Formats: sequence, structure tokens, C-alpha cells
Amino acid sequence: MNTFLFLLTEASVAMALFYLVYWFFLRKETCFRANRFYLTGALILSVLLPLFPLRYTIWVAPGEPTVFEALSEAFHLIRPVAEQPGHPESETASVPWWLLVYLAGALFLLGRLFFQTLVLVRMILGSGAEAQGRPAEGKSGLVENSRYPVPFSFFRYIFINPAIQSGSDLNDIIAHEEVHIREHHWIDLVIAEIVTALFWFNPFVWWFGRSIRQNHEYLADEGVLAQGRSLGRYQALLINQLLGVQVVGVTNHLNFSLNETRLKMMTKNKESKFRAIRMVWALPVVAALLVAFAEPVYRQMPEANSDPESLLVSGLQGDRKISGVVYAPGGNPLPGAAVVLAGTSTGTITDVNGRFSLQVPSGTGNVLHISFVGYETAQIRTDGPDKELNVTVNMKEGVFHIDPDKHFVTPPPPPPPPVPSGVKAPGTGEDEVFVIVEQMPQYPGGFGKLGQYVDKRVKELKEKAFFDGKDLKGNALIGFTVAADGKVSGIKVLESDNQAVATAAVELVRGMAVWTPGMQRGKAVPANFTLPVRF
Repeated sequence: MNTFLFLLTEASVAMALFYLVYWFFLRKETCFRANRFYLTGALILSVLLPLFPLRYTIWVAPGEPTVFEALSEAFHLIRPVAEQPGHPESETASVPWWLLVYLAGALFLLGRLFFQTLVLVRMILGSGAEAQGRPAEGKSGLVENSRYPVPFSFFRYIFINPAIQSGSDLNDIIAHEEVHIREHHWIDLVIAEIVTALFWFNPFVWWFGRSIRQNHEYLADEGVLAQGRSLGRYQALLINQLLGVQVVGVTNHLNFSLNETRLKMMTKNKESKFRAIRMVWALPVVAALLVAFAEPVYRQMPEANSDPESLLVSGLQGDRKISGVVYAPGGNPLPGAAVVLAGTSTGTITDVNGRFSLQVPSGTGNVLHISFVGYETAQIRTDGPDKELNVTVNMKEGVFHIDPDKHFVTPPPPPPPPVPSGVKAPGTGEDEVFVIVEQMPQYPGGFGKLGQYVDKRVKELKEKAFFDGKDLKGNALIGFTVAADGKVSGIKVLESDNQAVATAAVELVRGMAVWTPGMQRGKAVPANFTLPVRF
């Protein structure tokens, strides 16, 4: 019971520290997307850090009791007090009062959220919004109701009151709520509501929830105005909708936190994305929490050797033989995959049958990394008492996401230099110099040139659409493969705001120059990419 109380206390302290960083350094910044990930990530970290603390080892001499052993021995000497006749103890008397209060508050909030959500689900089913088929097509469903006067979005549905929201304002309202839906803000809200129910006693968790919702509205306002809508008209719409009705925690409200700060944020000059670096103020908090929550692990040294340093040395004596086979996603053996012992230059490659064999130091904490261009890096722990270990590794197809804000501005660092290590070549008794030869596909001139090409083609396609009497606006996420010959193939539309944007984005990707293909140990291999295109 005390452990649970400590977890609640530690998580609450972590939330307080993370929120203070946001309040003093990030609250007034216009890097709304960075703030979104900070707020949600900080909330999750606050819960995970106490649950998974770092552990460090303390060596004690033989016969010397550890702190926990001493306490355990003391508690073993305590005997329960016998019940007095005529005064039976009740079953609930052993339950701490604070736990009853805590559970009552948590169950109340979770129950309220459940019933509020149930009301909205019944309204959706009763409105026939699903029958319209819009959500299945990746669009939002529209639910008309007379119960709630304020418009809001709930997962992929937009609720409006036709008696209040109608006419020309309706398009602006729908545009606002579709930004919430398109950017999946409901994920943040679900996390915030669950954490709020579990830590309802902590005021910082409520401020976290409010800040997350407020930041969502900044993002939605930014998305609507980016579509070219009138600022004055949009602000007037928000003021007209100022009804302040709370619906349910996992909904986004058009008029949430409609105050002077929100109106100023719409007109405030967008600051450099480099200012998001202010998030580094959270790193000292993370470091302090890791140290504060770290737990000792007491180990007793053998009687024959009470020196912890020599014990560590003896633990590293001797090698373990790790062998195995690596398979590609289709089930075929994968030759040429790099197998490296983490933190060292010890490694090898798989042979034509996908097999490998490697000698690693015995002990704990060893991890093998298996990598191949175009696949996710697999990790295999080699802990265990056995001198030999045989493993089977099934690689998963990987996708490299091109982030325009990151890759188009700063070119990626050059590939690491070859790392030599004397290891045995598979199937031979000779030493070879192990060299990691992995290189992702490269666009001619680098990602900077790719960014210039994308910007140029976006402008050309928008001008062409304009002369054709069309307005090309929206975003699309395109997936494609850079084949072993460097040509772009397998182009797929993963997400798009509309068909016109999807068609234009496919045309943009299809017109790319031939890439330098990805290389694995000197052999050209295909690799998958995703590219967001914004019109």
C-alpha cells in the first residue's frame, strides 16, 4: 500500500516539475506542435519514470546485512495483536482512509467520462452519421443535435446545433473542427482524461489538461487561418459562439479558452522553430527525476572474493557463442545483415543462408543489434547462463519518414566511418576486419535539393490548378520505394485531405530525379519512404 502511495507522490512531483518548465519557458511560444508533443509526452513520462526506475548495484561483504534485510528481520519479530473478545475487527478497518477517498474520486471521474461518452455515442448512432459513410472515407461525420449549443468534435464526428450554427459560419466551424480530427487531437485528450482520473488530487494534472486543450485550439486556429480565411471574420465567429458549455473531456470545443491570449496568438508573428529548443530545460528535470527515483539493488560478494572490482572482472571472463539465422519479412534468409554487439566494435554479417556466429563476453546487459537498410533494427538480448545461444530473428520492413521541417533545412550527417574489429569470419578460421557498410538512399544533392524540388513543384502545381479554375489546398502523405536502381516506384497515397491534393502529390513524387540507391555491404537494396506534401 505504501508503495502505491509513493508512486502517486513521485508521479505528482514529476508532473509539477514538467509543468513548471512549460509555464515558464514554452507557454508563450508559437511552436504549437512542439508544445503539443511536450505536454502529452511530459504527462506520460511523469507516470512512467516512477514505474520503471533506474537501478544501481551496492555490493556488501558476506555476513553484512543490507538495509532491507535488516528491516525485514525487524518486522519478522513483530507479532500481530490478538483480537479482544467482543470487539471483532471489521474487514474495512485495515483499508487506509486515503485509499478509499482516492478510489472514490478516480471511480467518479472515470464513471462520469464513461456515461458522457455513452451519451455522445448514442447520439451518433441515432443520427445516422455512420450510415452516411463519411468516416469510412477518412472524412468527418456530421451530427446535428439540439442538446448542446456549442459545436465540438468527438473523435471523427462533428456535433453542431443547426438552430445556432448555420449559414456561412458553418463552413468555418467545420474547418476548425476538422483540424482537430485530422491531427488526431483526441489521442492527447484520452491520455489526459485517464491520467486526470488517476491523479485527480494533483492540481497540476488539471492544468496539464487545460493547457493541452488550449494548445489544440491554437493549432486549430492556425490551421483554419492557413486556409486563407479572414482573421476578423473568424474571430467574430468565435465570439458569437462564446457559450462556455462543457460537454465531455475527450471533445474539442470551438470556444475553449476563448480569451485575450487566444486572440493574440492568432495575430502573433510565428517565431522560429528553433525556439522549440527551449524544451531542453526539461532535460535537467528528467535527470533529477531519474536520480531521485533510482533504486538500489543489494548484492552480496562471495566469501572468497570481497572485492567488487575483481568480481566484475571475473564476470567478464570467458565468452559466449551466439549464433542464429536472420529472415526477411517474406520468410527468406537475409544475407549481408550487420550483427553488432551494442556499445562495442564486435560484429559480423550474415552469410548467404542468413546465418551468423559471434563470440561475445559472458555476463549481463549484452544486446545484439541486427540491421539492414530498409528494415527496422532488431535487438536481441544475450543474457543467460548458457555458454551457447541460438536465436531466430525475423526482420520487419521499415519506413523512413522524411520530415520537411528537419531534413529540408539541415542535411543529414554523413554515414559513420567504418568500425574495424577483429572477429572470425563466418565459416572460416581467419580473422576479418568487420566493416559496417550501410547507407540509406540519397537524393541528388541531398535532402536540401529535395526540399527545393518539392517547393518548386508545389508552386507549379498550384499555379496550374489556378489557371484551370481550381483551388489546390490541403495536405497529403505519400509513400514510395526507392528501388535498387534508384528509381521511385510503388507510389501510394497514405493520407490526403482531398482527391485533387492526392493526385498532385503523386505527380510530384513521380517526377523526382533518380536517387542514389541504398547500399548494404556494397549491394544496392530498396528502401521505403514517406513524404508529407503541403499545398
